[in-house]
Amino acid sequence: MKTTLTLSILSLFFSFSAFATLRTVSNDPNNPAQYTGIQAAINAANAGDTIYVEATYVTIQNGNVINGGSNYGNITINKRITLLGSGYNPSQDIAYISTVGSVTLDTSVAAVGVPASGASYAVVSGLLITGQVNLAGYTNNVILNNFTLERCWVQGQILIGYSNNLTIQQNVLSGAVYFGNNTNLILRNNILNYEMLPTYYGPSPVNFTITNNVFIGSVTAVNTAAYSAFTNYGPLLNAIITNNIFYAVDPTGASGCTFNNNITFANANPTVPYGTNTGSGNLVNTNPVFTNYPIGSANYSPTYNFQLATGSPGKNAGTDGTDIGLYGGIGFVPTGAPNVPYIEHFVINNSSISVGQNLNVSIEAKAQK
Repeated sequence: MKTTLTLSILSLFFSFSAFATLRTVSNDPNNPAQYTGIQAAINAANAGDTIYVEATYVTIQNGNVINGGSNYGNITINKRITLLGSGYNPSQDIAYISTVGSVTLDTSVAAVGVPASGASYAVVSGLLITGQVNLAGYTNNVILNNFTLERCWVQGQILIGYSNNLTIQQNVLSGAVYFGNNTNLILRNNILNYEMLPTYYGPSPVNFTITNNVFIGSVTAVNTAAYSAFTNYGPLLNAIITNNIFYAVDPTGASGCTFNNNITFANANPTVPYGTNTGSGNLVNTNPVFTNYPIGSANYSPTYNFQLATGSPGKNAGTDGTDIGLYGGIGFVPTGAPNVPYIEHFVINNSSISVGQNLNVSIEAKAQK
């Protein structure tokens, strides 16, 4: 009953055009929805529809997922939809997570010269993605436009070239990130736990902004780097790199870029700017002082807290006057919950009811940041 009511109430908060529809997906027979699979919902959807993916039960112990619930499998997005999950790191001990395999963004059905066709203008938010996020069907004339990936934990690789106006924000990225032939690319407020390959698909992205991210890696010796942040067949060129934290990760592999107000720590090559790069306000080889993160570095775990502790040199030290790192700029949501209202309190007021009698409930909802 709880989940069914949640889905019904959630729909009240969405405002749609006359042709847009909210579609619900659940593979839990105890909490049925309109569809049991995400792909079926996508296939039935029209451009502009929103698909809400009901989570499945998981067990959380000390911030770690013990029982991962039911994976909805691989999906292909080939139209302009908004796909919303529940988040990847719920704060409750008894919780729900929306989990999928790989996500393929298909532009092969796009019409040449029509920027909103195919997977263009799609939004994916609040999912645990155990596989890849990849692009299919692209050509020089048919590219991915205005796609947003946010508040997801992507455990596989991200492979997206040939795109325009791409936003990747507030995610945990555990695999390598491959770019190239991109224009107007924004990478902000993410945790990156693997290297970025900015020229894999061709030339380095044009108008690339990298801001308020935390690059982390696990090392076994002092002042060594887990990886170089920017690597591939050629360097990252002419990007704006601001307010990031490179922790046991070398900020190397860039040329002609602008480094402003970044923090480097526990690296083999901590100095920024270097070479042909420029910039100022950087804190080199300086401990950012996270609230909860091993001083020797470690790979990502939901148990860690990357907020800056009191006294951190990164407090209010960003180019915009907010914190350097995840919680500056647009901020970070550690649960991965999407930017929609959620039910904070749900109380059943009847101790018992008879057949035909009304069930009185009190519901308090809160806007998600």
